[in-house]
Amino acid sequence: MIGAKRSSELLLARAEQTIITYRLLPRGSRVLAAVSGGPDSTALLRMLLRLRDRWQWEVGVVHVNHGLRGEESNAEEEFVEDLCRQEGIPCWVFRLRPDHRPPGSSLQNWGRSERYQIMEAIAEAQGYAVVALGHQADDQAETILDHLLRGSGLEGLRGMPYQRGRLIRPLLDVERAAIMDFLAAEGAAYCTDSSNLKPVYLRNRIRQQLLPLLAEYNPAVTATLRRTADILAAEDDWLDQLTNAQAGQIAVRLTSERTRLPVAELLNQPLALQRRLVRRELELLRGDLQGIGWQHVESVLDLCRSTVSGRSVTLPRGLYGRREYQWLLLEKNQDQDRREKREQTAWSHELAVPGETWLPAAQAWIAARWLEPEEWAAKRPVNQVILDGAKLAWPIIARNRRPGDRIQPLGMSGSKKVKDLFIDNKIAREQRNRIPLVVSADGICWVAGMRADRRFAAGADSRRRLQLSYRALNCED
Repeated sequence: MIGAKRSSELLLARAEQTIITYRLLPRGSRVLAAVSGGPDSTALLRMLLRLRDRWQWEVGVVHVNHGLRGEESNAEEEFVEDLCRQEGIPCWVFRLRPDHRPPGSSLQNWGRSERYQIMEAIAEAQGYAVVALGHQADDQAETILDHLLRGSGLEGLRGMPYQRGRLIRPLLDVERAAIMDFLAAEGAAYCTDSSNLKPVYLRNRIRQQLLPLLAEYNPAVTATLRRTADILAAEDDWLDQLTNAQAGQIAVRLTSERTRLPVAELLNQPLALQRRLVRRELELLRGDLQGIGWQHVESVLDLCRSTVSGRSVTLPRGLYGRREYQWLLLEKNQDQDRREKREQTAWSHELAVPGETWLPAAQAWIAARWLEPEEWAAKRPVNQVILDGAKLAWPIIARNRRPGDRIQPLGMSGSKKVKDLFIDNKIAREQRNRIPLVVSADGICWVAGMRADRRFAAGADSRRRLQLSYRALNCED
């Protein structure tokens, strides 16, 4: 009896220490335990119940029946419901329909996603501060090895966190053997999931074959992997801070679906930071990195290493990367047809003269004012132009480019396609549709911020001079 009591108290002490160290469950918390009926989640629930008076916790249970093992799944559901009735705690039970999962989706990934959504929804609706999961130390070791075999970076090798959002793992420092001792000491029944014994799943082979083999080389392999995960988690957090700080300086979020990075500044970072910056921006666009692997990040960086503008790469889940001169453009859900349609969308606005005109599609302003003679000789910045008022035909329009647009650039003979002017000035294709062309009835007067047409530019004999100033939002400077 003394041995059983000691086994029970050891698990409680270790779990309580984890809760205190990582501040998982403050006094008076309402906690929803995810209980499958297996040994780990059953031990989790009994641990919470044993400690609830001391910590004044309010405990509830959620059980998800995946409907994959017939009567065995139903028996687990009944077990959890009976256990909650005996303890007098609320229990929410949900049944999934595997035949309703999306075509082509992995059964395991679908079940996991549905399970977590249900947990979060119940916690939100019923006012539970946290959802407690039964993952333990051996699960952590298996997760790290699984990710290692699949080729993960630090994010995967850090394993499962003690807390992520509402989800907590109070047993993550407790090994499976200690859990089994605890259940035996408590005289607690539990269910056995037969699918955990099938070697068809990689996770099961790691548990049944690889970990025991590694234990022959290091009997403390589970603790060693857990310690390694802690080290890598701290370093991963630090690198995330560096990445976010650097992204704040160089990444330009154009819209919720488009972002860009300056190629030279990106390639000037250490390789690890380059990869993290690309991953970060892709995650912000898509919401997560599911389906995005090392090879996809490298394919994006290859665009930057190349000197050829216009190269592109199609990534999983509707993501797309393109090299546009000095910029790396990343976007989501932008297939070729949509990009071309966006580029070809026509817009135009009559300019207020004098006055200031906002151009929504260009995200820019053009201000117009008549100059006094004493102002004629002043030096002009590149975002301004002086036109001869006598040569203009009214109204004056600001619009985007059109097929066949040509300009007779000031200082050059002959004419030039506006498209070629953009190319010569290394204007990314994605930006060209947003650069205003100031147009009179007789032709293009000015490509804003770039070149004036010699037919309309003010000269020595101009008696009425119109100054136009172009100002774009900072994100497009």
